[in-house]
Amino acid sequence: MAVHNVSGVPKCFAGGGTVTLYDGSGSSLVLTFEQSMLTFTESQREYSEARSRGRRQSTPVLVESADVDVTGSFDFLVQSWSGATAATPRDFILFTGPASSNTSRSDGNAQTIKIVAVFNTPEPGGASQSVELDHLRVTDLAYDEQENFVRCAANFVAHINAATIS
Repeated sequence: MAVHNVSGVPKCFAGGGTVTLYDGSGSSLVLTFEQSMLTFTESQREYSEARSRGRRQSTPVLVESADVDVTGSFDFLVQSWSGATAATPRDFILFTGPASSNTSRSDGNAQTIKIVAVFNTPEPGGASQSVELDHLRVTDLAYDEQENFVRCAANFVAHINAATIS
């Protein structure tokens, strides 16, 4: 069996807007940011070619053999946030403090969230753009609270095949 995997092209979004964090029970935290960077890569699914005695068929038979995760990073300069609890963005992402009883969006031991980022257009009358990443697991988080803002930056793995972009 031959294995084929075509790497995806990184996608990048920047600017001001909002990002909503969701847990598995529907609790949410809305962050308003003035500067941001969201970059991720979607790899295509892996396929194997079914062969007979090592020989290719006249019409190749491709069988999906594996899903591939979306990987990336975000860096938000957060001006404010609001939600049902007193959780900070750090608490919500890491399931700590007031967010320690939040529910993961995935089964198993890994705690995952969903993020929906809406980027405002800099042009008057232009359309905003949104990116949704579900089953997102933060692998490392840099969190820096200042007087007028919070910088929240992280690397992540989203256990999905592709982001939803609209």
